[in-house]
Amino acid sequence: MSKINAEINFYRKQYPELDDLLEFNGTVFDLQQEILEKIETQIQISSEEAKKRIEAGTFLLKDEKFEIDIQLFKEILAKLAFVVRPRHNNPEQVDEILKYFKKLDIPNFLGKIVESKTIYMPEIIGDSDLDAETFFFLVRNSLVPFFKCEADNLKSQVDDSDWVKRMCPICGHEPQNGKFLLENGQYFLQCSLCLMEWSFIRMTCPFCGNDDKDSLKYLYVDEDKEHKAYVCDVCKRYIKVSDERALDRAVNLQLENIVTNYLDALVLEQGYSQLDLPKND
Repeated sequence: MSKINAEINFYRKQYPELDDLLEFNGTVFDLQQEILEKIETQIQISSEEAKKRIEAGTFLLKDEKFEIDIQLFKEILAKLAFVVRPRHNNPEQVDEILKYFKKLDIPNFLGKIVESKTIYMPEIIGDSDLDAETFFFLVRNSLVPFFKCEADNLKSQVDDSDWVKRMCPICGHEPQNGKFLLENGQYFLQCSLCLMEWSFIRMTCPFCGNDDKDSLKYLYVDEDKEHKAYVCDVCKRYIKVSDERALDRAVNLQLENIVTNYLDALVLEQGYSQLDLPKND
């Protein structure tokens, strides 16, 4: 059994009410692993060059010739759509997304994502009637293996003490969620795309850099104080953070993001957004 599947089984026991959702995401992770095993690392950077870039505040993949295999991207996109469709409240939307990709200039689309800090670009779907949330769920989860492959190869060259920026030190994308470490309470973020983890400054918005404590706060429910959503009143975004000290265990941030979906509902009701996700009218 793979490590991630063992962790999913642990979380399914901890959160039996989310068993179906965790099983679904286990299938997603399996598909990502299947594609990951077909990908070869493209980027090689010497330790000296990596150190120079990190100290200069430059993420490692910047300006590198990093190309995503179009056929493998199409393969995982189709497989993910197949498992998403039966769960969707409007399955035809999944079909429409696949049709859209057949007309899309995929190399250009993927190139823009490599150069951007986020995959959530409204101009990609324009004024179409596509379900933006489903579209970007499929895109993000299709891309994770390609970026993770490079991150797994390069992460040992990142000196964490030299990088306290809001973007990932490997691919330059935004964080997905965070945690306070079990052993010392240090604050770590996880990249939304390559899954790299890096340390960050407490009481600072990881999206806009706001550090005014009067416009930063956190929300939680009394039944689960181990998980909080830290919100910023400047950019109106939020990030979910798991406290390993309060949980008394190390966490898997991919799975933590899933089991804290109730926090998403809580903060969305109050006008905050986790990502710059375009909304359908």
